[in-house]
Amino acid sequence: MPKINYLNHGLLNLDLTSYDRLRINFDGMFPDLNFNILVFDEYGTWAQGGCNISYFIAGSFKVDFPLNKFARHDVVDWTHIHNIDVIFQAANPLGSPNLALTAFSAIPSSDPAGTISCHF
Repeated sequence: MPKINYLNHGLLNLDLTSYDRLRINFDGMFPDLNFNILVFDEYGTWAQGGCNISYFIAGSFKVDFPLNKFARHDVVDWTHIHNIDVIFQAANPLGSPNLALTAFSAIPSSDPAGTISCHF
């Protein structure tokens, strides 16, 4: 599984056609969370996946974003992904959630499903 370095200052130039989802691993979360993943290809065309988690989760869990459920998944060039933005925001009026991320990766269809599967 490729690890995607969020500190990369250049273009990623990823070919994600061998993978069917992006995964974020958490080590706990409280309280509500809304987050989105935006991918951009070499032409600036974008696709977006989103998720709302509205409950406390203790311990480790995995959130999958199936690529075929991204909005505009049919127009982005998955062979040349240049940028990936992960956007976290509170899903409640009380403020920002507490969370710990442990990994961000692309996952092939042969791997078991994560704890939660999200779609836009």
